[in-house]
Amino acid sequence: MLKSPFSIFCKNLQETSTFISLVLNVYLIILIVYKSPKKIGNYKYLMIYICVFEILYTILGVITKPFVHSYTSRVIVIVDVKNSMFSRSVNKILNSLICGFYGCSVSIFAIHFMYRYGALDKSYQKHFKGWKMFVLCCIPIFYGIIWGLTMHFIFEEDKEFTEFIRKDIWDLFELPVEDIVYTGSYYYPEDKNGIQAMNWRAAGGMAVLWFVIGSSTITVIYFGLSCYFKIKNVSKVSGGGFSKSLQRQLFRALVMQAAIPLLLLYIPCSIVFVCPLIQIDLGNMSAFISVSVAIYPAIDPLPTLIVIKNYRKATIDLFKKTAKLLRESPESTSSLIRT
Repeated sequence: MLKSPFSIFCKNLQETSTFISLVLNVYLIILIVYKSPKKIGNYKYLMIYICVFEILYTILGVITKPFVHSYTSRVIVIVDVKNSMFSRSVNKILNSLICGFYGCSVSIFAIHFMYRYGALDKSYQKHFKGWKMFVLCCIPIFYGIIWGLTMHFIFEEDKEFTEFIRKDIWDLFELPVEDIVYTGSYYYPEDKNGIQAMNWRAAGGMAVLWFVIGSSTITVIYFGLSCYFKIKNVSKVSGGGFSKSLQRQLFRALVMQAAIPLLLLYIPCSIVFVCPLIQIDLGNMSAFISVSVAIYPAIDPLPTLIVIKNYRKATIDLFKKTAKLLRESPESTSSLIRT
């Protein structure tokens, strides 16, 4: 399907990330259930919520195997129907669904930061109890539904657009356009005279997606900075070496948890959305967003595993026990042979 070495590399990386994501997120759920500190409170439910989401996201990615392609003023998400177990109509829904999951993942990160600030500010903790916590967890789902419906109905397949991309799809993927389903925007379609004009329907749909990204980004920046200044104020009041150590620990956790989605979600998505708008041809390089979306759920559990002491200790102990078993197994095998 994919011809260029870069695209083949992206495909292999996606498949590897899928396996890692499933293993790490299942492992993290086990740690959250059995190894969480008693004082962690409702935060463990939020972490389980995120892990379950990322497992579902990964499984859907395995089923659909979406590929993002950008060329001049268009960007589309492609799913191969020919090599799929599902019909064309089902694949159209699955394609919109995986896009919706992407919109959901962007907003989940924002909810995560809101909760982290609530853990530092006692007056804000009332927003994370009872039904309010449930409503808060529903916000990413709502954002995901908006994103998915926008991709399905506003960026639906179009006959003229399909003919326009026919040659390009064959050159890049060696697939007839009839063997794929796609959803995406075409900002500057040409009329019969070859004159380009803004597609306002596409622009309106993209404005909806930018609202999802923009509101999530603003939330992350606001609560991220609030967390930083709150940690800083607490350390000044407390004083001493312990407060300095705590400040460094919390700040590192904050940076790690901010850097991963920033590099793998916000920036790639923004580049792929903006470049077609200003008619910059990304070509095969647009495959990087397919990779970043696949890598994100594989890397996202790592800060939690590293930062939270109980999880880190349990993981180190697991590695030590595994290494000990591996060292002892040849000896036990050889003794059995001798007897």
